[in-house]
Amino acid sequence: MPYVFLTLMAASVVVLFFVYKKGKNVSLFLILPFALLGAILTGFALNAPNPYERLDGKFIAIKGKVCDVKEEEGYAKYVVKPENLPKILITQYGGEYPKKGDIVEVRGIVSLPKPSSNPGGFDYQLFLRKKGIYAVMRIHPYGTSIIGRRANLFEEILWRAQERIKENFLASMPKKDAQFLITSFLGEKVLDDQILTQFRTVGISYITAVAGMQVAIISGFVLYILSLVHLTRYRAFILLPVLIFYAFLTGLNPPVIRAVVMASIAVIGATYGKNKNSINSLSFAAFLILLFNPLMLWDVGFQLSFVATLAILYFYRPIDERLFKLPSYLKGIIALNLSAQIGTIPFVMYYFHYISFVSFLSNIAIVPLVNIAIILSFLSAFLGFVFPTASVFVNYINIPFIELLFSTSFLKISLRQCKCFLSLQ
Repeated sequence: MPYVFLTLMAASVVVLFFVYKKGKNVSLFLILPFALLGAILTGFALNAPNPYERLDGKFIAIKGKVCDVKEEEGYAKYVVKPENLPKILITQYGGEYPKKGDIVEVRGIVSLPKPSSNPGGFDYQLFLRKKGIYAVMRIHPYGTSIIGRRANLFEEILWRAQERIKENFLASMPKKDAQFLITSFLGEKVLDDQILTQFRTVGISYITAVAGMQVAIISGFVLYILSLVHLTRYRAFILLPVLIFYAFLTGLNPPVIRAVVMASIAVIGATYGKNKNSINSLSFAAFLILLFNPLMLWDVGFQLSFVATLAILYFYRPIDERLFKLPSYLKGIIALNLSAQIGTIPFVMYYFHYISFVSFLSNIAIVPLVNIAIILSFLSAFLGFVFPTASVFVNYINIPFIELLFSTSFLKISLRQCKCFLSLQ
């Protein structure tokens, strides 16, 4: 009932205005109109009509632009955006797979994604709806035709940059190491499932998800370089374009957008002498993401990313102050990881039904290696456009650190020793 929520929201704004005019603090009560706005936007997003309902079960031909492609062994999944319909997910078995920007015609039977059939079960319909996908189709090689390619100048530059970076990694590094960088730096899920399982086992799977960690590492490295060459007064003008380009390079993932917004606010505030409030920056980033896509509120990655950042903002300083006897670098790593886990453990228990007993220790050992690997991959990506030979040399330097990350003793611990499974019945 959107009109009821709209009426309540308007009434709450009027009440807040009169309370504010009387000189009283209304900060806490501002939650109400924002919650009502969220309910309205979410209701529209969840109940939006699906144009594919009239085509369900019918054999049709759809012409559109390929937005995203993920190749697997024997098949590929890609998203097609028709001109007059929402996005549709295509699964193609064999044949020539299209690339981003290709104009294709696909022929097959349209199916609607199914919602969760059990309480608390995986909701495939909601999962796709969060990405703007309203239907699926399975086709064979003869069911697709690549007509041409259409992309604006910015898209073409972006895709070529992505391909250039990936080719650079794959040409000068072992396949496993290159796949790790493509996954953890560019955000494309190409890493082997066995390695992903090992990372999940010891509680470090977050290093393969492009999010705030990568943005923080890149920001810190760029600011450090600027301080060495005495260009700190121009840090906002240099760092912001770098972060924005990196956000587009990774496909504008919500965690990256959140981190870029927070970093941008912090850098602009520091450059112009303004005090910043980290909680406000985090809230503003969440508001922007949910304003454009309210269904992200149900995304596990979105929830874990924000709650981890929030926990760090609240608990990092108290934990750091209680570890005064430890070396500063070790103290910082322990405080960072412990505060993040305080926030995320309840969510991990609820969604994945286990607790990893070695995740805290493994993070202390892994985080420095990941920092080095991300910095070197950033250097390699930058040098690949201006000095390819130096880029290859940087990749060679990066190989030992990635191999050490893979061979860390924590990754050798068996599944039963690492985590405890929980029953929520």
